[in-house]
Amino acid sequence: MNVIFASIGNAITGIEHKYIQTVKGMVLRPVAFIEEYINGRRDKYILPIKFYLFNIGLNLFVYSYFNIEAISINAADAASDSDLKYQSEIMFDQIIGNYGNLFLLCIIPVFVFASRILFPKSNYNSAEKATAITYMLGIVLFFEVFLNLIAAAFNPFYFVGRQIVRGLEIAAVVMLSYKFYNQNILNTIWKSLIIIATIVFSMKLVLMGFMEILIMICQE
Repeated sequence: MNVIFASIGNAITGIEHKYIQTVKGMVLRPVAFIEEYINGRRDKYILPIKFYLFNIGLNLFVYSYFNIEAISINAADAASDSDLKYQSEIMFDQIIGNYGNLFLLCIIPVFVFASRILFPKSNYNSAEKATAITYMLGIVLFFEVFLNLIAAAFNPFYFVGRQIVRGLEIAAVVMLSYKFYNQNILNTIWKSLIIIATIVFSMKLVLMGFMEILIMICQE
């Protein structure tokens, strides 16, 4: 039994160490860290999808424990001509508030698809491109944890924090275009704009479809 508990403890300690090393690498040198991981130096780092999901878990904990939802919802601004529509919008806001980060997973395939078109001469394959954007989204979620903690202590900061998160997401795309794909400034700007526009359009389609499903649920 002692051996089992020791093995579990070592596994947890190993995960914590890998997570800390991954955060350190992504904060100090994100693109260099991603390239290092892609080139095979992976033993001391956590997998990109685990890094992403772990930070989602941290966000969900902070969001629920500090009741961030109460800060973000303003029923007075959600008025609608239809009670049915109003009910669906409330459900939508609650789901996006609690689980919205899961929708960010949709960004990964969209980014990979757009990258294949805009960077046809890239030496990276689709899996490596997915690794890059997943790590970038993961570190954005990491910073979002602290922004939510600040919002819990100072409620008006919530809306500022949302804008900072959007800015970090844009910065992630620009940084990958500039350094990961080794583009010049001009190409970085217009290609980043296309990628961001494609992501926004795709996310709107996904969220609109999800909204329509909620409306149909409310009708039943």
